[in-house]
Amino acid sequence: MLSIAQGLQLEKLCQSIYFPTETLSPGAITLMHGLIYFCIDDFMKEHDSFTEEHDCHTYRQQSGDAFAVALAQYDTLAIPTLENIQALSLGVSLRLFYIFCERADDIQAMRAQEEGKLSLCWFYLSTAWTMSQTLGLHRESFLKHDPSALADTKRRIFWLLYSMDKNLSLSLGRTSNFHEDDIDCSVFELSPDPGQRVWDLYNHEFIKLAALQGKTYDGLYSARAHRQSPEQRDRIVEELAAELLHLRSQLQSVRFTSNTPLPISDLIFTTIFMLTQPPRSQPQAPPTKTSWPASSSQTTSSTTPPSL
Repeated sequence: MLSIAQGLQLEKLCQSIYFPTETLSPGAITLMHGLIYFCIDDFMKEHDSFTEEHDCHTYRQQSGDAFAVALAQYDTLAIPTLENIQALSLGVSLRLFYIFCERADDIQAMRAQEEGKLSLCWFYLSTAWTMSQTLGLHRESFLKHDPSALADTKRRIFWLLYSMDKNLSLSLGRTSNFHEDDIDCSVFELSPDPGQRVWDLYNHEFIKLAALQGKTYDGLYSARAHRQSPEQRDRIVEELAAELLHLRSQLQSVRFTSNTPLPISDLIFTTIFMLTQPPRSQPQAPPTKTSWPASSSQTTSSTTPPSL
């Protein structure tokens, strides 16, 4: 869903392009194409009457194609600007959406497509991290000199990249680009707008999950982790499992409405799976046992996670 902040940014970008007072950067144009794509996509998913009155399918396709082409340009991938970082983050979101939504009759072909798109996501994330580091988005000493609105935008995009990076790091079995020892920027504040605030709460918890996913990779699948004894690895799994269940209970208290909880099963399933299965590029087996609460059966090779 396109956030309120993104919608306002899209409006400003369109005004700047159609009523220009100064030359726009390539990154701003790239970002505009990406936001238009997601805006139209949101309308189509909601079956809005507007999409039935206009050829939104064609407009979505055109904006998506223009966005993909712009992402591959040198100016987008090499010049560190906030607009380029935002465009790259949208590129990651778009690719991940296709991975989970596309289907193929040939399983091998589907796997090859998935691996290729995940690798591209990783490339976008790594590029965005390099730009973020260059601009100082990870350091509070840089952000404190910005106007509050701009600093908030930078914090939001930084922590979005952080969350996606930790998720893909664990899924692909690659070391994260984001190292906690070098990060001191604070998490963005909750929006006073009720419509945006619930999404901010959701993203705050998602950042906690991302940190837990990072600890899972570092503790179980990194080169250092494989030098640990089985007993040490088992203890780490138990600690991570306890943290994950605590996070689950926190998420259950956050609701979109009075009767609609957050989709926590989709949010934390990946981490539960990775506590009992190796990531793609790590053939080694995980710890031999795990003390999952409410689990009545355990084997030496796998553990059944608790029901969500």
